[in-house]
Amino acid sequence: MCGRFTLFLDAETLQEVFGVSEIPADYTPRYNIAPSQPVGVITNLHPQRMEWMRWGLIPSWAKDPAIGERMINARAETLTDKPCSVAKIG
Repeated sequence: MCGRFTLFLDAETLQEVFGVSEIPADYTPRYNIAPSQPVGVITNLHPQRMEWMRWGLIPSWAKDPAIGERMINARAETLTDKPCSVAKIG
């Protein structure tokens, strides 16, 4: 099914594999994550903790953040060349 993914590792495995020390208390493995749903992510800014973020790409010109649900298939190769670019990457 296009547009869905899984994050099925338990908290202990996430800590071991990624070296994360902080995982949200309400984290549970999930098997059908859809666009616009909250997802546990590990960022470069805070590599020791998992944070909740909403899945989607919201362009700077968007008036409604809900457009992010429809932008999940943006191609990485052309992301900075298209008017739908979220931000400069570099």
